[in-house]
Amino acid sequence: MKKLIFFSLLLLAGHTLSAQKTIKDVFSSGEVIWYGLDFSYARFNSIYGVEPGSGEDIRDNLIPAWNKLILVEPRKYDMGTTFSKGPVKNNIQPVTEINSKIDASQIIVESSYKFDNPEEVIASAVRRYQGGEYDSGLGLVFVIESFDKPALEASLYIVFFDIASREVLLAERMVGVPVGFGLRNHWAGGIYAVLKQIQKTEYKAWQKKYKTS
Repeated sequence: MKKLIFFSLLLLAGHTLSAQKTIKDVFSSGEVIWYGLDFSYARFNSIYGVEPGSGEDIRDNLIPAWNKLILVEPRKYDMGTTFSKGPVKNNIQPVTEINSKIDASQIIVESSYKFDNPEEVIASAVRRYQGGEYDSGLGLVFVIESFDKPALEASLYIVFFDIASREVLLAERMVGVPVGFGLRNHWAGGIYAVLKQIQKTEYKAWQKKYKTS
């Protein structure tokens, strides 16, 4: 009888640990899994200026460089502080594979660009995050919309989701002003600006919006 009770408690504990995440988990302290920067639906407007550039260069060089920068400079791109979470664990393999298969011929444009149906785009993006080290927990990904040089804007969606079900829990559009020299640092500066905006005002505003505090 004691063994049966112990086994039942183990099952209950396992169920609790793998329970589906909700919007309350987004604004509670605890672990979050960072999936990286998803560029699979992004467009790049004149980021090279008058200099020659290519979609292949963006896909094969710049996109991996932007994702790597987040990992190697965690104090600057501090997801834990920004979203009041910890620890922050990395699981960028699914997004890395998706980014590597981007159609390079489609990503450079000559005008401003926004998602026609953001909810559909984001839900579709998250459904594709298969594999990696984690099959449950709270996931965080930035779905990039556009890097637009004439508008001087880096636009993206902050997305929290339940890893087990791939249910999107929060998706908020943000725009950052890029700064810095060189293509990598310049547009990474836009992402950094977004993080600072969230820390300063947006995180608390989202708490009120979703009525979790």
